Order: sequence, then structure tokens, then C-alpha cells
Amino acid sequence: MSNYNISDINQLIDDDELIFCVLSNVKKGVEKDFNKADVKPVVIKSELFFQVSFFYDQKVKHQNMSAIDIKIFFEKVLGHYFKQAQFYTKSSDQQVLFNKKGEGTVLKKPPTRFKVELSHNRQKQYLISEGSPCDFMEALGVMDREGRVFKKMYDKFRQLNKYLEFVEDSLPALGEEITIIDFGCGKAYLTFALYYYLVKMKNRKVKIIGLDLKSDVIEFCNRTAESLGYNGLTFQLGDIKDFEYAEGVDMVVSLHACDTATDEAIAKSVRWQA
Repeated sequence: MSNYNISDINQLIDDDELIFCVLSNVKKGVEKDFNKADVKPVVIKSELFFQVSFFYDQKVKHQNMSAIDIKIFFEKVLGHYFKQAQFYTKSSDQQVLFNKKGEGTVLKKPPTRFKVELSHNRQKQYLISEGSPCDFMEALGVMDREGRVFKKMYDKFRQLNKYLEFVEDSLPALGEEITIIDFGCGKAYLTFALYYYLVKMKNRKVKIIGLDLKSDVIEFCNRTAESLGYNGLTFQLGDIKDFEYAEGVDMVVSLHACDTATDEAIAKSVRWQA
């Protein structure tokens, strides 16, 4: 165990040691803004930046900072705003804890993470990024609590992000308040992704209803949505042909429909002008 010094953190940046960082535990008495922040290096157009994900109560914001700016950010928040930091580096895991005076101690352990190939970030920037914790991804078994995608779920992770790219293209046609019906939602990976993206990342007010014929699936999805605090997301047991919705619908999703269900979903979409 050793004493914290900001120069040691700056050295991690200069030596290209940093793999990932989690900042948490906001100090009492400070004017609270975001609840948590993650930091990871990314390459954008052949230049090294540090992507900071700011976690608020109902949304996540991302900002890319230069090496100089990330050093300023760390100096500003470590011990002054956050009481705890976890640095994952090439050579060690470092936990930094701060007391009420802002004085920090550092506990080093053997490394548990390996360097991410930055060229991967240059090739593909996902809307929901790998390496940043995501509550619904963890709840549905796609990621662990630190944002690492499980190998067997990587195809699902890519599918979710590809789906959100289509949604992003539709955003200009949607208002600030959006009603969405998901026909044949299944386990609702895409339904949860849609809610997370629109509410937590785009700060839209949404109401999403997922419909499916399996009672155990509906029970699981409602329980998961409630545990995550996704207040605008509900799931109902029922058949597409019998479902009616009196209020306006802005978008209809029907990725799992088959046979005549597809025709029924399209017919309702046209009738609702969704």
C-alpha cells in the first residue's frame, strides 16, 4: 500500500499503461452531477483519445478527451468528487481510496485485464461500447458487471448495436416523447436495448410495450425491467392479432414474428401510421 499522487496517474497516461478505469463513490457534501464515470483509451482517426462515460440516474453521456484533458479531469475529480477509483493497467490493478481530506492510498494487485487492441476501436465504434458497464446487458447475460462481453454473447452484442444504428437513423422523424410496440419480443434483448438507447443515451421520454405468447418470458421481462428501474418499459402476454392500442404509436418492432404474424404486425403498423 502506498500514498496516492496525481503524478503517478499522469505517468500511466504517458506510458500508455491504462487499459480501463472506474471512478465511483461520490463524496458527501459535493454538488452531485454524475454518479460514476468510466475511462478507456480509444483510437479515432489514428489519434489516441480517452473515452469518458458519465453515468447519471437515467442516462449515459460519452466524451472523448485528449491525453492532456484526461489528466486535468483526473486531477479535478480524484479525491475532490470521487472517493474511489479502480485503475486497470498492463502491469497491475490499482485501487485508490480517498479519505475526507482528499488524501489517497493505493493498493496494487496483479493485473486482471489485458490490453485492448486499439485498432478494433478504430474499425468499429459501437453505440453501446464494450468495456463500459451497461445494466441491461449485465441483467440479460451479455456482459459482466465491468462491461466485458462474454465470448458466447458477442454475436448478440454486435446484433444489438447494429439494430440501434437503424434506430439512430430514424431519430429525426421521432419526437421527444415516443411510443413503441414490440411484437413477438421474446427475451427482449432488443427491447431493452431500445429503451436504454432512447432514455439513457438520448434522453427521450418513451413508452415501450413488448408483446409475446410465452408467459414465463413476459414474467421474466417485467421482473427485469422493474429491477432496472425501466419505468416506461412493460411487457404483456398476448397475440398480435388480438392486441389493440388506443393511443398513438410512433414505432412498431417485429423482429421475431413469423408466418401470418408478420402480416398482422405490418397491418397494425399501417393502421397506426407508425
